[in-house]
Amino acid sequence: MIRAALILVVALALSACSVFQIGERYDKSIDDDLNTFQTETVSFITTMRINAGLSAGAYTSDTAKAFYPKATARLANMMLRASLLSSRQCPISRTAPLPPIVSDAEAAAIIGAPITEDEVGGNCVVVMLDAVQAAFVRVEARHKSQGQIRETAAKLGTIAINNSVLIALGGIRSKDY
Repeated sequence: MIRAALILVVALALSACSVFQIGERYDKSIDDDLNTFQTETVSFITTMRINAGLSAGAYTSDTAKAFYPKATARLANMMLRASLLSSRQCPISRTAPLPPIVSDAEAAAIIGAPITEDEVGGNCVVVMLDAVQAAFVRVEARHKSQGQIRETAAKLGTIAINNSVLIALGGIRSKDY
C-alpha cells in the first residue's frame, strides 16, 4: 500500500512537470500577417465606404483591382503555412458561422467560385483561417454585386473581418501548458 502510494506521488509529481499542447505551435509570421491583413482590409473597406458613389470606391477601381488579389494571396499563404504547423485534425471542422453579408449561393455566383458547406480539414488554425477567408469572400462578393461598399455593408464587413480575425488570433496565440 505504501509502495503504491509512493509510486502514485512520484507519477503525479512527474506529470506536473510535463507539457501538453492545447493549440497548434505558435507561428509569429502567421500572427503578424493576420494582423496586417486585418488592418489593411478594414482600411480598404473604410476607403471604399468613403468613396462610395465615386469611381474611386467602385469594385472596378484600380485600388480594388490591386487589393483583392493581394489579400486573397496573403490569406492563401497563411492557410498554407498553418497547414504545416501540425498534422493533427481539429476536433471541429467549421467555426460558428458569422452572419453573412450575402448568402453562400449569391457569393458563389458573384465571384464565380463555389462556396461549399464541405467541412474544412486540418488543424484548428486552418479551420479558423477558413472563417477569415469566408468573411473576406463575402465582403468582396458584396462589393462586386453592389459595385460599391455603402455604410451598412462596411459595418457588416468590418465586424465580420474583425470577429473572424479575433477568433483566429486567439487560436494562433494559444500556448503550451
